[in-house]
Amino acid sequence: MGLVHPIPKALTAELRQVSGTNAAAMCIRPLFLLVASSFSGLAAFAQPSDAQILKDISSPKQLKVELVKGTTKKVWSDAHAQWFWERGATIWLSADVPEYPNAKVVVYGFARYHTGSPPSYREWKTSLNEYEGIPAPTKEEIRDVEVATESTRQETRFYREKVSDPWRSFMVTVERDVRHDNIRSYSPEDIRAMETIGSREQEAQAQAELAALGEVTIPDFARDVDVFMHTHKLLRESTAAQFEAYLIRMLAPVYFVEGSTTRLTSQGADLVNKAVNNAFKGKSTYAQQYCPDPGVKSQQPNGMEWWNATQDAHVRMALTKAGGAWKNGQKVGETFKITALEVWMLTSSDDIARINSYEPGMLCKSPSAASQAIRKSTSEPTAPNGTNSGSANGGGNEILKKGKGLLSKLTTP
Repeated sequence: MGLVHPIPKALTAELRQVSGTNAAAMCIRPLFLLVASSFSGLAAFAQPSDAQILKDISSPKQLKVELVKGTTKKVWSDAHAQWFWERGATIWLSADVPEYPNAKVVVYGFARYHTGSPPSYREWKTSLNEYEGIPAPTKEEIRDVEVATESTRQETRFYREKVSDPWRSFMVTVERDVRHDNIRSYSPEDIRAMETIGSREQEAQAQAELAALGEVTIPDFARDVDVFMHTHKLLRESTAAQFEAYLIRMLAPVYFVEGSTTRLTSQGADLVNKAVNNAFKGKSTYAQQYCPDPGVKSQQPNGMEWWNATQDAHVRMALTKAGGAWKNGQKVGETFKITALEVWMLTSSDDIARINSYEPGMLCKSPSAASQAIRKSTSEPTAPNGTNSGSANGGGNEILKKGKGLLSKLTTP
């Protein structure tokens, strides 16, 4: 590098008193530290200062300039095969729109410098322009109601240092011309319903992920209570993957992207993930906390809540009818679909130890009087308060009205 770092006189005098290899070792270490320190100073000095950057990118038309918070970074450019100093900045300019004299253009980009000592300003690179003070387009103005077949001619350049060298991963693609043929007009509703390349890929991915969970058999449920009991059974006896596959296939259409039966919305994914994680992936599983024949907390048409073994956590589930087809003005072929499923579990170590402390047979009585009553009655007439009116043989809500009652005696230690 052509740098000379003289050793201080005091250090030279000290080295004279040391003989052999020890003297050489003591001489090399201070010299190395001095050289490293000098290089560090040069690197810091080589960076363009904030003041220099603001000066280089300034122009008479600017209203305001702000550098991006942080430091100037050294960035490698594949296109130029060299290093540059780069610093982001935001520039405000007048939009020069006669209809909106106060409108501004906000320019986002970065200043680029050649490395060296001192560094030299190369160029300003714009990343994005935004306008302030101009009304946004209306919904009608931004609707794309035309579809066309697009043909694009592009030129792609590959690079290598020599003919015998391998091609570098870097390439440059330049769009030369675009042609639109077979232009068709559609309504905004038709446009929104059209499949895109992205939606097609997402649908294929969702179908592959569902298939990977495995096949499940969905019974032909005749009653809402059959769905509740089957879901409870799967929560106890299936694997996490099997239950997830069942739950996705049983969800109501509202939880899927329009036109799909496999691609979940964010709300649908949240329902599935919470139910699966709570029941199968916590400190204790659903099968360890819920009896095979659970006590019923509440029941109403297409809705039920049932207790865990110690009656301090429960499951809430709700259903609707969906699907099918119209025939002679009547909807036929509808099936039960899940609109809500919330699985509450005991999660603290002390609660889990407590529920595990009971000897076999002390918690779970089979069958419980409550579930027996529920199995015999299906969506009975609804009382004015919105809950089941119960039945002569002791329906679930009648038992609950008795406080502790028979349900507590059968399911609570």
